[in-house]
Amino acid sequence: MMLNQPGKGLRVRGELYQVEDARLAAIDAIESVGKPGNLRLSVEVEPVIGGPALMAFAYMKAPELAMPAHTGLPRRLSDRRFIPPWCRANA
Repeated sequence: MMLNQPGKGLRVRGELYQVEDARLAAIDAIESVGKPGNLRLSVEVEPVIGGPALMAFAYMKAPELAMPAHTGLPRRLSDRRFIPPWCRANA
């Protein structure tokens, strides 16, 4: 979970994808954009291999949604939060 706290925390490494508007809306729904504390923001990203910075969307949460705070990897990825809604047994 990324928090909307510019200048704090660690660098995030990830991948960029170009998606059409319909797909972006579907991702927004999965990420709960529109519900309090769930955000899609435009951020500047730096390519790992060098080159000019790019603008990309990133999904972030308000700090109060991360309470209690924790770090490290989840103990089990079978937790419902890590399974896409269409793959859940009780969707």
